[in-house]
Order: sequence, then C-alpha cells, then structure tokens
Amino acid sequence: MLHSLFDKECIVNHVLSLNDLSKFISTLDDKEITLIKNHVATIKLIDPTCGTGSFVIKAINILCNIYKLLQMPLGASDIQHIIKNNVFGVDIDEEALEILRYRLFSTALYEFSFKLTKKDLKNFKLGNTISDDTFLWEKEFGIVFKKGRFDCVVGNPPYKEYTVAKLNYSLPEYFKTVPVGNLYAPVIERSICNLVSSRGTIGFIVPISIVSTPRMKPLRELLQDKFTELFFINFADRPCSLFLGVHQKLTVIIGTRNRSNQSVFVSKYKHWYKDEWNELYKDIQFVELDKDALSGKPKFCSELSKSISDKVINNNQISLLENVCANGEYAAWLNQRATFWCKCFTHAMKSNEYKKYTFSKEDDACLFSAILNSSLFYYIWEIYSDCWHITKKELDLIHLDFSLVDSKAKKRIVKLYKQLEEELENSKKYIGSVQTDYVYQHKLHKTTIDKIDILIGRLFYLNDDEINEIINYQLAYRLNTERK
Repeated sequence: MLHSLFDKECIVNHVLSLNDLSKFISTLDDKEITLIKNHVATIKLIDPTCGTGSFVIKAINILCNIYKLLQMPLGASDIQHIIKNNVFGVDIDEEALEILRYRLFSTALYEFSFKLTKKDLKNFKLGNTISDDTFLWEKEFGIVFKKGRFDCVVGNPPYKEYTVAKLNYSLPEYFKTVPVGNLYAPVIERSICNLVSSRGTIGFIVPISIVSTPRMKPLRELLQDKFTELFFINFADRPCSLFLGVHQKLTVIIGTRNRSNQSVFVSKYKHWYKDEWNELYKDIQFVELDKDALSGKPKFCSELSKSISDKVINNNQISLLENVCANGEYAAWLNQRATFWCKCFTHAMKSNEYKKYTFSKEDDACLFSAILNSSLFYYIWEIYSDCWHITKKELDLIHLDFSLVDSKAKKRIVKLYKQLEEELENSKKYIGSVQTDYVYQHKLHKTTIDKIDILIGRLFYLNDDEINEIINYQLAYRLNTERK
C-alpha cells in the first residue's frame, strides 16, 4: 500500500501543478485578488475514492501555497480551516481512511504544532461512493449540497472489472455507465451527475480505455454532454509507467464547465524513460478535435497527424478486412498484441496470440502483412487503439482496396515484404516462453520497413512531410527498448 501511495504522490504533484500559479496571480489586480482570496477560503474539493489521501494531501499543500502567494495568513487555525472546510474524502476501505487521518494528524502536529481532533476530521467518511443504498451524499455532506455541491472533484478511482450480478451492493438503475463493466466509470458518473457544481471542475486518472474502447462510449458521451471543455492526456506504460512497478496505460481527464462553446482536446500517447520524469508534463501538446471521433478520442500528436489519419481512414475505399477471402488459399498470421512493433507473417505461427487471415492471392496476403508490419499501421494503431490489442476496430479503420493498387507498386511492396520476412526469420531469438518460442526483432530491420512505408504511404497519397512523420514516429522508444 505504501509503495502505491508514494507513486501516486509523485503523479498528483504533477497533475495538480500544471499551471504556474505565481505567474497567474501576478497578472491580477487588487479586486481580482480579493475575489480569489474569498474563493480560496470557501472552495470545496472532494476525492470520492480517496484511499490513503494522495489527492487530499496534495490539495491541502496547494491551498497552502496559494495562501502564501496571496499573502494570506497561514497559521495553525488556517490549516485547521482548510482541513475542516475545504477538503473532503470518501472511501470504502476503513484502513485506508485511518492512514489518511493519521497523515493529516501528523502533518498538523509536526509541521504546525497543533493537534487535530476527531471533529476536525469529520469530512473523511467511510462509504460506498456509487451505491445509493449505503451512502446518502446529501445527508453526509448537507452543508456542501445546500451551497451548490463541490467546486472540484478529483481522484484515481478503482480500475476493477465487474458484473452487476456479482456485486454485493446495487448500482443505481439510472446510471448510464452500469453496462460498461468497470468501477471507474460509475465513480466518474457519480462525480459528474451528483457531486460537481454547475461551474465545477473534475480531474481523474483512469485507464486508457476511456479514450479507446467501444464499451466506454456511454462514459465518453456523458463527459461530452456535461462539460464545455475536456482534456484527455494519454500515457504509455512502456518503457516507464505512471505507477511505478504497475504496467497500466493511463489517461488523465480534466473537465470544466466555464465556457459557452464546447471544446475537446487530446494529447498524443506519451512514452518516456525514467530520467524524463521531471519533464513529463512540460512538453504536452494538445490537439483540438473538430468532430466526434469514430469510436473514441484519438490520441493525435499534431494537426499533421489528423491529416494522415484522414487520408488513411476517409478515402472511400474498402477496409483492410474486406480484402480477406474466407476460403482463400493464402494466409497471413497477425499477432493480436503489440507494444512498439506490430507483427504479421505469411507463414504459419503456432502461438495462440496470432490470428489467421486468408486471401485468394499470394500478393494480397503479402500486401496485408506488409501493411501490418509498417510504421504507418503502428501510427494509426497507437492513435485509435488501447495500445495493447489489435482488434477488428483498427483493421476496419484503414481503407485500401487491394484490387485497385497499381500492379507495379504492389509487386515492389511484396518484394520488400518477402525481404523483411526473411530478415526477421534470420534475426529471431529463441526464448521458449509460454506465449511464444521466438521473439522477432523488427527494430533491427527499420531500413527495410522504411522502404515499405514510403511505398505504402504513396498508396494513401501521403506527402513527404507525412511519410517522414510516420517513419520517425516514437523512434527514441521503438529503437531503444533496453533503456529504462
């Protein structure tokens, strides 16, 4: 538990410190500063699944820093006021809550030399956030609800799959996210619909499925319906992950209700090494989505990446899978999982991780496999997928009618693909794991893959800048997987 606690403290420090508060405050006049002081003194923030209090503790620290920046008094009584009036938490785990209370008690005693009482800690309650039967929000936090709910709802809700039949408590029938099947969805729905105020803000760390999987559509629609401004910041779990020692692909969601027009912003899928941690949030660039995504919130890198995606997806041709022939004589075997390279071969693969696709022509099987091994497919796959599985959804996104491909271009691609497959066979390493016998080293054959990408890029009418974007995409991580 403590290992998880300290990991989360580091993350929260970044997530809740994105803005340079001192620069912002320096731009305000006296009247605005007075308004800010009044708001700071009365702000209500809650973590509805607070656990041991990572977000709660950091929120207190940030409020203390704002007090200092605004030259407000910050003594024992002020810390007591913050804990009693500004921050709140609920959790289903009594042990976690006891740790949170102990942390608050210790902070008050050793840093400010005063003792908190049980009454001072009444805002941190044992309860089930998503069950109407066991926890009545308006009763437990009556004063907050009389004044318009919480200004800010933050947290790292549990990522736990469930079936309604196996839960030992009932979920509200009116919840739109109940069919989603992961607890983080109804926690966010509770926060959106019942906890945050009409002009409030939310911030959550959740699995990347929020932007990438079809089953999370009800939650995405709810977010977009309830907030005027949404940010989705996406993080990989290789080579390093946000929660140290836990390989979890994550998205940070921030939602506000302060604008009349609606905007949705996304970041790319961010890989990083451990020594890049301190710079992790400094180079994040957002791309505004100009329309609702096909089946998620695509993890675009730039406007150029939107252009590439549009040419590959919206070209009025048939999808990759529509080139497949059910009883074809020739086949390609696709590994349905990927990290830095997608793997597909035209010879039989024994591993259960591979799926067989058949074609009526050998050249079509080779062209399919060439596309799946290309950096272009990897590029589109990272933008739209859960960045772990290769599914029908991603294969349907790419549109190319093999029968319309110029015969000379197809022959050149097929020739290069056969060269690549031979190179991969010659460089493979035996590992004899449960999943597979051999590991294929695509990074050693980037030159051949680049040649394939240039030819495939022309099939989609990509220009030189777009092809270069694909060839150089995530290179620091795709070519140097030994570095941590």
